[in-house]
Amino acid sequence: MRQEASDSKFVEWSKWRSIESWDTQAIAEFTEKNGLLTGLDIGGGIGTFANAICDLNKNIEFIDIIDPSVDAHENFVNHPKTNLLKTTFELMPQKRSYDFITINLVCHHIIDETNKSTIERQLALLKKARSLLSEKGFLFVEENIYESYFSPDS
Repeated sequence: MRQEASDSKFVEWSKWRSIESWDTQAIAEFTEKNGLLTGLDIGGGIGTFANAICDLNKNIEFIDIIDPSVDAHENFVNHPKTNLLKTTFELMPQKRSYDFITINLVCHHIIDETNKSTIERQLALLKKARSLLSEKGFLFVEENIYESYFSPDS
């Protein structure tokens, strides 16, 4: 269940993502070196991460951004090469393929009632993302790794 308070905190957090961020620079350099021109940023917030990649890699044609947060939509930072898609990733039609897809700190938001069903939902996200990649495509995933405070519930 989404909460407005966590959405607004995410918008604040996403503002720090910039050209100077190590991960932004690494992805921009990698995409430029490998001729990756089209991207999708899943859970891209207000667009600062995708915008920075576009500014660093001038060869980028476009990056589509998906984020279900109302705050992200209201605070979206427009860029000539980014598009905010008005859908969720689960409902996104598979009409287009991308040279790269980024999933930054999103998987831990995909939770269910048990560890097993949570893992299944997270794997479904990764499989769908993989299905949207072009033949030369790359999937970039950045995530927190943690152990549950409570015992596993398999």
